Amino acid sequence: MALQDSYTTGDDGQENVTGQYAAAQIFTASATYDLDTIEVYINKNGSGGAVDVFLWSVNGSGLPFAVGGSEYSLGQLDSSGLSGNTWVSVNMSAYELQNGTQYSIVLSQLSDGCVWRRDGSSPTYAGGHAATSSDYGVNWSKDDTKDFLFKVNGDLSFSPPAARETKKRLVGFAASALWYEDIS
Repeated sequence: MALQDSYTTGDDGQENVTGQYAAAQIFTASATYDLDTIEVYINKNGSGGAVDVFLWSVNGSGLPFAVGGSEYSLGQLDSSGLSGNTWVSVNMSAYELQNGTQYSIVLSQLSDGCVWRRDGSSPTYAGGHAATSSDYGVNWSKDDTKDFLFKVNGDLSFSPPAARETKKRLVGFAASALWYEDIS
């Protein structure tokens, strides 16, 4: 497992992920790779609790979109034991990300959840932007002036080379002459 995509600098603010409030970070996959974990820089909100972490598609407006009403990948974290801003790693269900494709990391929780740390003063992540929802992730607002702090880890996908055609040949040498014929 290796770090594939990330934005980790400029921590200067936060967004609540609690109740009807959800948050997302749009990012662009820098390679084709198999997703392993997503890390988010968070702290608990209130008493904390289970927070769902989704990998969704991105629609034509640059907003999170669950294709067919479901996610590409799903994981969950527990924020109740956190006592300060920290990186939390979330094991995600299997999914292969495609080089150059935009995806959204979505955090959602129905009660006390977490606060997701962000860069709101000088974000430099060119592959995406933040988005927020105040209605459980049904409608989203794009925010090009913020980026949430995240890391996406996985293993580069490997495609074996195409099979090569081989020929078998019978080769002989006699009386100062070389001869061959193809055989099956």
